[in-house]
Amino acid sequence: MHRHDVTRRELLKRAAQLGGSAAAAWAFPPAIEGAFAFAQQTPSAANTLAATRAQMAATAIQQTALTNMMAMFSGPGGNVVVRNGEEGKVVVDTFV
Repeated sequence: MHRHDVTRRELLKRAAQLGGSAAAAWAFPPAIEGAFAFAQQTPSAANTLAATRAQMAATAIQQTALTNMMAMFSGPGGNVVVRNGEEGKVVVDTFV
């Protein structure tokens, strides 16, 4: 093998590292940009968030029995399914 030859394993490893780095850079922007965006927030954004939270808190959560061992809880943010078994409870949460 020549010095410039790359094995398939090395190629996949490098591609995964490059892809992971690109995903991390996209998901976690630099702290300076985040601080700048936070400083630019208007007070109305905080009021909108508070109003949304109040609206979600005012909506009642409803329980629906699916089987004798399973129940679904429906609320403003999504659904939760709970299975009561001999080993304990299993919760599947799809809330926002």
